[in-house]
Amino acid sequence: MVTWVAVGGVVVGTMAMVCVMSVLNGFEKIIESSLTAFDPDIKISANEGTWIDRHDSVLVELRKELKNTTLWCPVVEQDGILALEKKQIPVKVKGVGANYGDVTDIDKILYSGNADFLSNYSEERVGLLGYTLAEKLYVSGNEYVELSLYVPKNRKVNISRPDASFAKKDIIRGGEFFSGHEEYDENYVILPLDMVVDAYQFDEEKVNSYEIKVVDGKKGEDSDEIDKEEVEEILKKRLAGRYKVQNRFEQQEDVYRMGMVEKWSTFMILSFIILIATFNIVSSLSMILIEKKEDMTLFRNLGAKGGMVRRIFTLQGCLITFFGTISGIFLGVVVVLLQEKFGFLKIGSELNFGTYPVELKALDIVVIFFVVMLLGVLSARFATRIKYR
Repeated sequence: MVTWVAVGGVVVGTMAMVCVMSVLNGFEKIIESSLTAFDPDIKISANEGTWIDRHDSVLVELRKELKNTTLWCPVVEQDGILALEKKQIPVKVKGVGANYGDVTDIDKILYSGNADFLSNYSEERVGLLGYTLAEKLYVSGNEYVELSLYVPKNRKVNISRPDASFAKKDIIRGGEFFSGHEEYDENYVILPLDMVVDAYQFDEEKVNSYEIKVVDGKKGEDSDEIDKEEVEEILKKRLAGRYKVQNRFEQQEDVYRMGMVEKWSTFMILSFIILIATFNIVSSLSMILIEKKEDMTLFRNLGAKGGMVRRIFTLQGCLITFFGTISGIFLGVVVVLLQEKFGFLKIGSELNFGTYPVELKALDIVVIFFVVMLLGVLSARFATRIKYR
């Protein structure tokens, strides 16, 4: 009975590890996909200052060279104030080229409205707001609400007349996006590039950055296919020292690192729980050792050494751990697959998903197996060592 309790503890602990790690993987995948929808494959920005000359000879040459493989979207990003009646909120104004929807997957995270950034569409001055920002302005879900965008006329603010330092532009709420990333959903309003350039009175020949999407294709008619890593390598090599070239991970390095820290911190906590569960193995082996005391005396009288007897009971502890680990992994995988198929555990959110997202990773299963086995073996050795000191 004690042995089955030990096995049950390992089974439950291992199954919990598989399920929890799969849920964390699911959330990580959703966050990654939402950031992927907002962030480009590659982003080019200035190393010094904030502006990039659109006619820079190096960039023009690269665009021609990578024409069949990449899409380039010019971006201007500035601060502003979005207002509705007496409600005013500081925002990040992102002006994007007409092909922004092709360079990113912004359509996948639209909560309402559309994502049309064509130049002729800017006559209606339609803006795409972050979901949380729209809620703060009480315009979430409302069609074509007129908002006011205040932009600085120059870098200096008149203290006596601060209102005179801003120009007012009327825009219409054309839709909302929900990325699941607080920085974007609370602060960003996306507008057509020419509208932002006109509002801020910027030089239309300069931008803050280029957002690039790598598409399936070839670098040239007679050359081999080229992938994201190769494009990134070419850009970093040719633009080194002049421009900053960032892939998706580098654009959101803090977010990805925090996700990994959270995942493996949770894994360490669960490992500690497994360690406690494996103490049942110590109890089980202790009870068996007490029951088999006479048999062990007989073995020693027949010439068996203490180390041999210890190995026998250590092997039994390893078998308990192995059976519990395999059973726990199997049950955990079954639960995860059922959740993935039927979604019986609900979150209650109506935004992007209503069930707990899950994703199985082979590496996680392998790590869980070896960690639980290691803890079980150590517990078994500890239990047998106690009796033979």
